[in-house]
Amino acid sequence: MKTKELIKRLQDADPSGEIECCVGNQDIYFISQEPSYYDGALQVLIHDEKLRDKCWSIVGAKIIRTSQPKIQIHILSIQDVLFDTEDNKDFPVEVIGDSIDGYYTNLIKTWKEKSQGV
Repeated sequence: MKTKELIKRLQDADPSGEIECCVGNQDIYFISQEPSYYDGALQVLIHDEKLRDKCWSIVGAKIIRTSQPKIQIHILSIQDVLFDTEDNKDFPVEVIGDSIDGYYTNLIKTWKEKSQGV
């Protein structure tokens, strides 16, 4: 997807521009421009634009490994941050809307313990 199409789709999905964005439920850490061969070749799916967003629209694909630029969206999970933070015992992680059994609160506790070698 080209940058202008991504921007248009984001604005259509959230005209206010106030909704959090994610990739695979992980936060977008930063965005960079790299050559298409950087960190492996760029994989692009080719869509039938008449079918896109209605049903299966993929009609082909291409792999690009040239100096042509690509925009790379880098993500970072809370788990990654906890494992990369030397002393995360007091690192604040707020859980909004946890399940009744406290699944996410317990998951954060487990990540912190595992990263500390407990």
